[in-house]
Amino acid sequence: MLKQALLRFMGADQEEQRFHATFNRVIAQGRYLDGREGLLLDIGARDGGHTRTFLDALAARQATAAKTGGAATSGWEPVIVELNPDYLADARTHFRCVAANAERALPFSDRAAACVVINQILEHIKDPFHLLAECDRVLNVGGTLIIGVPNLAGLMNRVYLLMGRQPPAIHMPGPHVRGYTLGALRAYLATNSNFRMRRFFGSCLYPLPPFLSEPVAVAFPGLASYIFFVLEKVKDAQPSAWQVGAESGETHYT
Repeated sequence: MLKQALLRFMGADQEEQRFHATFNRVIAQGRYLDGREGLLLDIGARDGGHTRTFLDALAARQATAAKTGGAATSGWEPVIVELNPDYLADARTHFRCVAANAERALPFSDRAAACVVINQILEHIKDPFHLLAECDRVLNVGGTLIIGVPNLAGLMNRVYLLMGRQPPAIHMPGPHVRGYTLGALRAYLATNSNFRMRRFFGSCLYPLPPFLSEPVAVAFPGLASYIFFVLEKVKDAQPSAWQVGAESGETHYT
């Protein structure tokens, strides 16, 4: 009973909705996609429900920009990239969809996309290096790459580790096969000079209640349960520098 009350106080029962809402708000308010249009790939977007709320947030921001004389776009061309057939069946009622494995070559031509979103995907795959390199390949210069992952060094995960317990970011049993900290992933992303970092922020900083958690997490992402990165592609040297990660160590990728 006490545990359930604590979870409700922290808003943990609404965690997914919360971090997507923060993601949408910060991306839209930051104007990172203002004045842009074209192909928007949402990779691993399940049934496209969160894609819809993301596009709604962008549309609202663009409408405000148009009213104030700022840059607006005529719209994005969203494509859901997903492997699960049940998710694809639902997503196709609203979006163009492509069935593809995120750990294989993406079925898009070089420099085809203006924006690629990989939100809560990298922790699920064995070979994140290949996916990042593919995102680099399909993005055009000036395009935006948006990444979201659970934060292995989030405050709650640190508490679990101090107690000798498996941290929620990579819980067992569970679907996550990799864990990332803000510093490690930020440093790896910086190894590719094709991109410049425009913003990183967080969401869900437990045990704070939601009205405090979100603004504090945005300001102090290293302690948040989820971390997000916004990168702009500034040049197109290929093959991607991110592919080199797959060639390190003794893990074999198939």
